[in-house]
Amino acid sequence: MSFTSRLINWLMRLPAAETHDIVIRRNLQIPMPDGTILLADHYAPRTGPKRPTLLIRSPYGRRGFFGAFAALPYAGQGYQVLIQSCRGTAGSGGPFIFARHEHDDGLATIEWMKQQEWFSGELATVGASYLGFVQWAVAAEAGPELKAMVPQITTADFNHFRFQGESFNLETSLNWSTMMTMQAATGMRLRSIFSRARQERRLAQAYQHLPLGEADLATIGQPSQSFQENILHAPDDDYWKPVDYSAHIGEITTPIYLMGGWYDLFLD
Repeated sequence: MSFTSRLINWLMRLPAAETHDIVIRRNLQIPMPDGTILLADHYAPRTGPKRPTLLIRSPYGRRGFFGAFAALPYAGQGYQVLIQSCRGTAGSGGPFIFARHEHDDGLATIEWMKQQEWFSGELATVGASYLGFVQWAVAAEAGPELKAMVPQITTADFNHFRFQGESFNLETSLNWSTMMTMQAATGMRLRSIFSRARQERRLAQAYQHLPLGEADLATIGQPSQSFQENILHAPDDDYWKPVDYSAHIGEITTPIYLMGGWYDLFLD
């Protein structure tokens, strides 16, 4: 792990690392209140005192490129990192249902962390897009252990984000929804260049497909739960209220470093 850590540090032009001697514990089993088991990987410097922990909750897997660039740089700078796969993804139990479990699962994960002998009592969260949304889902109730948040190119309310200017963002919604449906069905990770190109061609045709409610079938040959929800429920529908955390932002006292760009959030 020393070589990989050094290479990533150089590629990202980071300050000199505190250590490249990092221990990774794979497939930690974290129980949820309903008995579902979510899997996580824990990164930490091999020696030294208990370190603050960065929690990253992701539906996109924990290994390979993602794990290396999301966790190793932080661990090299002296943090512990816990990368957890969201429910229904990358080996974690249960079904992946857009946004519905992130509040309860996130809080249960934090409570589990508090019981671990390696936890120092200091927690921060970090991540972009859906990885940022899961931070907003727990921020108001995470407790005094949450010392900082770094949500990137994200929002506490993805429902209205999908209807920018009151117009449905078909491209973003169909692309992401069908990707997640296929990931859950096949257990796939990053697509090859060729399979991704094939998928892009199917999407380009599906954007023109009528009726719109069958665009997911035209893309992947099966319904996508997330896409169907977007079609059936307008952004102000009561259906979305349980997963809209924007009303709780005023309750958050944790320091937040919010990152985003004009093209990320408004012209996607």
